[in-house]
Amino acid sequence: MEWLINNLPAIILVLGFVAGYYNYLKDHDPNLASKIKVIGDLANYAVSLQATKAYSNSKKQEEATKAVMEQAKAIGIKVTEATAKGAVEQA
Repeated sequence: MEWLINNLPAIILVLGFVAGYYNYLKDHDPNLASKIKVIGDLANYAVSLQATKAYSNSKKQEEATKAVMEQAKAIGIKVTEATAKGAVEQA
């Protein structure tokens, strides 16, 4: 919890940047914006599935990241582990 409090300003800044970038992309590159939205939706779903599991948060994050990568690949979106992990963290 202390880590979250110490890093809250940076997290808010990153989330603001991502939201602003997404809005920019909706106007200038709708295809990429839709891919980013899909990855975010997959991450939200994966995180909600992990919430019911009775193991550590790091294991939940690992499983959710893996699920995002597998689902993105299944629908034809290339996503790196770092991107999937970031989406899960944001979710």
